[in-house]
Amino acid sequence: MPLLVGGTVILGLLVVAFVVFLIFAPGVVGNFFPGATPNAGTVTNQVARTQGRISFIRRSADQKSRDIFVVNADGSGQNQLTKGVVIEGTAAWSPDGRRIIAQVSVNNVSTIALFKVGDDNKSAEQVMLSADIKADSAFPAWSPDGKQVAFQSKRDGPLSQIFLMDADGNNKVRVSDGNGFAGQPSWSPDGKYISYAGGAQQVSGAQREIFVVPASGGTPKQITNSGGSLITPVWSPDGAHLICLQVLGERDYKILLMDTDGTNLRTLFEGGAISGPSFSPSGDMVLFYNISEKGEAVHTVKVADGSDTSITAAGSGDYYPVWSPDGKQIAWASSADKQLHKIVAANDDGSDRRIISTGEGDDYGTSWAVLK
Repeated sequence: MPLLVGGTVILGLLVVAFVVFLIFAPGVVGNFFPGATPNAGTVTNQVARTQGRISFIRRSADQKSRDIFVVNADGSGQNQLTKGVVIEGTAAWSPDGRRIIAQVSVNNVSTIALFKVGDDNKSAEQVMLSADIKADSAFPAWSPDGKQVAFQSKRDGPLSQIFLMDADGNNKVRVSDGNGFAGQPSWSPDGKYISYAGGAQQVSGAQREIFVVPASGGTPKQITNSGGSLITPVWSPDGAHLICLQVLGERDYKILLMDTDGTNLRTLFEGGAISGPSFSPSGDMVLFYNISEKGEAVHTVKVADGSDTSITAAGSGDYYPVWSPDGKQIAWASSADKQLHKIVAANDDGSDRRIISTGEGDDYGTSWAVLK
């Protein structure tokens, strides 16, 4: 009996060690997050198929964890996808609304992770896509067809470069030229080109310009010559324009609009610390949040004439806004009740506001997709 008991204890320790390996070993695929349901796709979720579903990041009250949650656009079906993996930045849905990519921290290294989500909003499968890269990888972006992911990585040296990989993590290839820093990739709507911010240095506030490179490979083309610090390029839905941010000071930003060859450059909005600009699905407006001396607020600005609308009042603690896939609604993180942020959704003018996330913690980092 003593030998049997000892053997049982040893076997138990081996099982525990194997489970820990599955959770933390880079490159391992498995159902090791809460709610993992391999057959989740058999459940019908009509809300996610019509109104869509929203992912968000929840920071625990003690600031020790940041996990991904998913909730239907009407506030139903909320589920936690991850536990114990630190989510860095935000997360983004694939075009089919079935997968999420995010930048996560594994052993203090930034890594790109993929999370498959069942129709019931529960985790179905997870994998570290850049586990083979022993250097920081960040800012993942889906290709329009969902078959590839662009990201920045220090794989080739001390400064980040732009890489592409298949959606399963295979076939990684660099598309930037390896000179200086290249980061914050953004796909053209047809999937043929990638824009990014590039410069000699990677430090915040350094001089950067906007570059465009064919996704199939080729020589990157610098399309701006501002002499300033341009960041976060974003394509318009019709592929005719780009917007980016110009950083002039700590709370002195501009949204710049240009043709995709860098011509016809003009200021669309200026003032405050601007973040997260995105075109509406129709391309006629840009959504963003702005941090001024009065606090955070969500805004839209018309592309045609630059007229600005404040969706939320300055100082109300609203940020991380995203468009609904049909462009008729907006979701964002709000602390208007002076408590921790919760995810709210509203019409595109801010009316009919409703809280859709529930539970303890501080919610932010929204992404909205329709399940296909």
